[in-house]
Amino acid sequence: LGLRLRPGLRLGLGLRLGLGLMEDEDKEEQEAELEALLAIFDDGELSVHNEGGRPRHSLRVLPEGDEDTAAAAAAADVLLLDWWYPVDYPSVSAPDYSLRLLSGRSEPRLTALRAELDELWVDADHQVVLYTWIEHLRSQLDDILPARQEAPTVGPSQSLSAAPPAAPEPAAIYEVVVLPEIVHGEPFTDRRSTFQAHAAVVSSEAE
Repeated sequence: LGLRLRPGLRLGLGLRLGLGLMEDEDKEEQEAELEALLAIFDDGELSVHNEGGRPRHSLRVLPEGDEDTAAAAAAADVLLLDWWYPVDYPSVSAPDYSLRLLSGRSEPRLTALRAELDELWVDADHQVVLYTWIEHLRSQLDDILPARQEAPTVGPSQSLSAAPPAAPEPAAIYEVVVLPEIVHGEPFTDRRSTFQAHAAVVSSEAE
């Protein structure tokens, strides 16, 4: 005996099978995308947190080409992108995400950035989009974060500590010496020469 299914039952079964296959494909694409991102960004930038069975992915968005995560610690603020994968991403839905500053500071530019990320999702045409989002956010950091203080450039013969000011040349010191009184004797003449004695009481070499 052949098994016959009603048309409605056949349609419902086909939809369930189709949705199941689509979910499997979505899961594979999510895993491949996350694996690629984990290979690009280190633990100091990208982290995964399990919250109630639904993983939250958090990325510290650093300037493009800046691999040193210490730069983020030195910055006045950090841009954070958090996202969650819906089961039907990327075939149907975009990632659920939030965009915020680590300091909690309000930044009007973030509202415009969220709209730009939504537009990039539409342009992606149901393909994975996280890396495109991250690159776009990197390109906009100068408009969002305060400028970082650059360390001064120090040459090999220079030092970061300021050299003490040179001591001023000592002023010339003049010593006033009081000359002793000179006593003059009576002159006397012997033949063609005249002699006169001079005497004084001295107490130092300078006198």
